Amino acid sequence: MNLIKRYINKNNLPMIIIFSCLFIYLVSGFNYDYKIYDEGIAVYGASRVAEGDIPYCDFWSIYPPGQYYLLSLVFNILGFELIAERIISVLIFFISAIILFRISFELTDSLISIISPIIYVFFISYSTMYGTAMGTSILLAVTSFYFLHRWLFSGLLKFLILSGIFAGLTSIFRLDIGTYAIFSNLLVQIIDKTQNRSATKSQIKQFLVHIASFSLIFIPVYLTIVLLSGFNNTYEQLIVFPSKIFPDYRSLPFPNPIGVFLENGSISFRLNLLWSGIVFYFPLLIYLLTIIINFKNKNQNNVKKLTTIHIVIAGLLFYFQASIRSDIEHLLPTLFISSILFVYLINKLGKNKWIKVSYVILTLFLLSVPIYKKFEQNTKKLVLLNIPRMNGILVDQGRAFELNAIYNFFKENVRYNENIFIGNLRHDIVYINDVMMYFVLNRPSGTKYHELSPGQVTTENVQLEIISDLQKNKVKHIILRKEEIQSSEKNLSSISSGITLLDDYLDINYKEVFSTTNYTVKKLIEEQVKSE
Repeated sequence: MNLIKRYINKNNLPMIIIFSCLFIYLVSGFNYDYKIYDEGIAVYGASRVAEGDIPYCDFWSIYPPGQYYLLSLVFNILGFELIAERIISVLIFFISAIILFRISFELTDSLISIISPIIYVFFISYSTMYGTAMGTSILLAVTSFYFLHRWLFSGLLKFLILSGIFAGLTSIFRLDIGTYAIFSNLLVQIIDKTQNRSATKSQIKQFLVHIASFSLIFIPVYLTIVLLSGFNNTYEQLIVFPSKIFPDYRSLPFPNPIGVFLENGSISFRLNLLWSGIVFYFPLLIYLLTIIINFKNKNQNNVKKLTTIHIVIAGLLFYFQASIRSDIEHLLPTLFISSILFVYLINKLGKNKWIKVSYVILTLFLLSVPIYKKFEQNTKKLVLLNIPRMNGILVDQGRAFELNAIYNFFKENVRYNENIFIGNLRHDIVYINDVMMYFVLNRPSGTKYHELSPGQVTTENVQLEIISDLQKNKVKHIILRKEEIQSSEKNLSSISSGITLLDDYLDINYKEVFSTTNYTVKKLIEEQVKSE
């Protein structure tokens, strides 16, 4: 009761109203549409875990296991429906916004800190990062940072322990984000010790305690994974593929805001180029200005200086996400971290009226595209899907008609426990596949590879493995996407590997029995002969 009175009172009423509006903004349209690949990977991976499959052993994945087991728990509690995943995603997003506000407020002691969660909410809604491990890892990482800053301000060891634990939790959802989190935490402690010239026994103890609290989560989880899945499987999927193969097939060039003057196209196209470029380089500008201010301001509180240094280090490390695949989704971790320092700079430099006006204009420009997309999304004519696992999800009429048709075909012709395979018309060149269809149809994958990725399914070894699984698991029905999302990206995903073993096998052994605009359903030919 005392805790409620502490936070819910007249003084906090403006913040309560603003956060209520942010929550409503997050909920608005949270059941619109779905992503066939990223979101599909998360929810179907969770379904496989719920059925007893083990990541890296029973199915291929480049993501740590945390999100699969979290969503599996959610589905077991709330039911295996996509709306359950959306509910937990919205809660994760909202809690992240609160944590970002708390970090920003402790640094500035100003209510303009609300700008940080506003930027977060508008951009997380824009990216529609539902179900993915990125949203969860951002929450856990900023929570780790929050407790580290509490330790810097108070010196209480419990906060340092909690910071390490949350960094460890981050690592089991996103190994890269967890690594950046613990590294930035440790580096700021080293900087603190360097400034104090001599490291005392107490400081060394604190450093080791932080490592130990991180290891308390990290070591048991990953040791269990290695024991269950084998070292080679775990190492190849979690380390080798993301670090060596993924960059060649998924890398994107950095956006060029000057391209607005060089590219041909409509005004809206050019403005979008300008916006993308400014958003991409916005965090770098914020970090640079923060470093300059810290360097010039000799009288600044040492703890606050350490806090800003920590945020700069973490933000720059998070930039590695965008250095390979420079799209908005991979930019979000560093963008959210930089929003804290954006507020800090407003607080430091915003005394002049024109500087304040400039900050307002820049903030509105950053939020312009997310706001426009949200408005556009809410004006679309959508219909509810008539599919059990997709209850409450709204999609456009054409997509609904097609998905309902495929679902009804499988309901009438394919047993619930029958293995299926969902691929594309071609597997020598692949961008994404419809992983969500496994979840929608509630049919198990007949292969280890429900997620198909360039550099993976485009290789001879994996195609042979898939063929072997199709034979071993007696897969009678397959679904192939006609609508090729062929990559025009300047990476290896747009180049054929020349390996057509899987395509040749599917062409010879399966014959079309049902078709829609974007999908073809094929049945094993010998099964068709038996039925005849």
